[in-house]
Amino acid sequence: MKTLQISAAPQWNALFEDDGEAAIVPLAAWAIVEGKTGNEITGLIVAEQCGQVLERADGADNFVGYIHDSERELAPSRLKELGLSKG
Repeated sequence: MKTLQISAAPQWNALFEDDGEAAIVPLAAWAIVEGKTGNEITGLIVAEQCGQVLERADGADNFVGYIHDSERELAPSRLKELGLSKG
């Protein structure tokens, strides 16, 4: 992945499904990267297992989408709509 540009991502998060529950991880930045079919915008998170390394949020198998801080309370219903929730 070649990164073309990085920009701050205040108040934006990546939403993951973790055993039927919503897991919200703050984005470190937005990035424009070269993709297979052109440029893509993706959110970057700090990889916990690697210390201070940034990785694409959408590269995780349990990635659901991006969510703004103002929508945090909607995360559980978003998982339910997608059939990923236990409840």
